[in-house]
Amino acid sequence: MNLDKLNEIKDSRSTKASDVARQLGFAGIALVWVFKTAAQDTPVIPAELYLPGALIMIGLALDLLQYAVTTGALQYLFRKKERELRKKVSADNPGLDLEKRLKIVREKEFTIPYEVNWAASLFFWGKILAISSGYVFLVVFLLHRVRWSFT
Repeated sequence: MNLDKLNEIKDSRSTKASDVARQLGFAGIALVWVFKTAAQDTPVIPAELYLPGALIMIGLALDLLQYAVTTGALQYLFRKKERELRKKVSADNPGLDLEKRLKIVREKEFTIPYEVNWAASLFFWGKILAISSGYVFLVVFLLHRVRWSFT
C-alpha cells in the first residue's frame, strides 16, 4: 500500500452492492408511499409498513455513515502517513531534492490498520442487512395485500 493507492481507495469507495442497496432503499420508500391512504387530506401509512419503512431508512442512514466515516478515517490516515513518511524519507535521504523525496513518499508501501476497514465493513453489512430485512417485510406485505392475477 502507498499513499497514492490509499487516496485512490478513499476516492473510489463506492461499490456496486452499495449502489444497488441505495437504489432498493429509495424504491422501497416509494413502494411504502404507494400504499399510503388518505385520512382527512393527511397521508397515512399502513401500520404493516412502519417496520419495513424504518429498516429501509436505517439502511440508507448506514449507507451515508459508511462513506462519511470511511472517508474521514482514510483522510486522517492519509495525512498521518504522509507526515510520517515525509519525515522518514527526509531523514534517510537528506541529499535528494524535494520532488524526488515526494515521489518516494508517494510510492512507499504500508498497511492500513484493521480499525479503518472494520468500521466500513460494520456499516456496509448493517446497511445490507437492514435493507434486505425491510424488503422481506415488504414482500410479506405485498403477498397479503395485493391481489395477484396471472391470467
